Amino acid sequence: MAVKADPSQFQQLFINLITNARDAVNQKASSNKKIIVKTENISINADEDTRYPGVKNGDYVCITIEDNGIGMDDATLKKIYDPFFTTKPKWQGTGLGLSTVYGIVKQNNGYIYATSSPGKGTTFKIFWPVEKSNKEKIEVLENQEKTSIQEKGETVVVVEDDETLREFITHSLHVSGYKVISAEDGLSALKKIEDSNAEQSIDLIISDIVMPNMGGIELIKHLREKYPKVKAILITGYPIDQDKKLNSLEKDIYLLKKPFKHSDLLNLIKKLVDTYHKNKKQ
Repeated sequence: MAVKADPSQFQQLFINLITNARDAVNQKASSNKKIIVKTENISINADEDTRYPGVKNGDYVCITIEDNGIGMDDATLKKIYDPFFTTKPKWQGTGLGLSTVYGIVKQNNGYIYATSSPGKGTTFKIFWPVEKSNKEKIEVLENQEKTSIQEKGETVVVVEDDETLREFITHSLHVSGYKVISAEDGLSALKKIEDSNAEQSIDLIISDIVMPNMGGIELIKHLREKYPKVKAILITGYPIDQDKKLNSLEKDIYLLKKPFKHSDLLNLIKKLVDTYHKNKKQ
């Protein structure tokens, strides 16, 4: 059965869940480590099947990601979708991975369930509704969207200390035709830009606000000294209206709240890159 989904949202979903599974099995002392990913077609009749309360009657593709890692107790399991909740050490997790996964599933009218036991592992099941419209029509729409955002090699600087999110954004830009310089913080970004000899061709900056060593606001102020017209996107998981530091920023910086849709990010990038080129010609 076919489903309708943004491919990059699917990629983000899998990256987050499998990264968590990898971390869980790596914390296990045993050499018997495994992660199982499987899909199956399933029809839900809520009157007969009480295993997944809340799932409406219908046809779904069920995606299962199972690991035999360290697992979680019930108290932890209840908090896993809360924004900024994480059991990982500082700087190794933002607490936004599962919150993002939950948001993606809900945006697409799906359902997600997790079961876990300490020392035995964790299983996630995602029920993605089957698309009842013509499969070929879906593929045409996806190709049209990809063509509409395809670019011609502009250079985008991506700075994000969350490795999973950084890889997701970088991959999305690569497949859409952009050149990407990626880094885990502001200082690393400045060095990579200098080493790449790309100073004259930077078209856009995408940066998290809060990062170790140098955050996004300070980074943009540094780069604006050389490239005053370059545009920027600051991404944040914090409430935007509560960050007083943003009051000093110029109007050519766009704020994007986590979690965000893949298509929204790419369309925003295209808009800002096009505007930047127009400003350079003036």
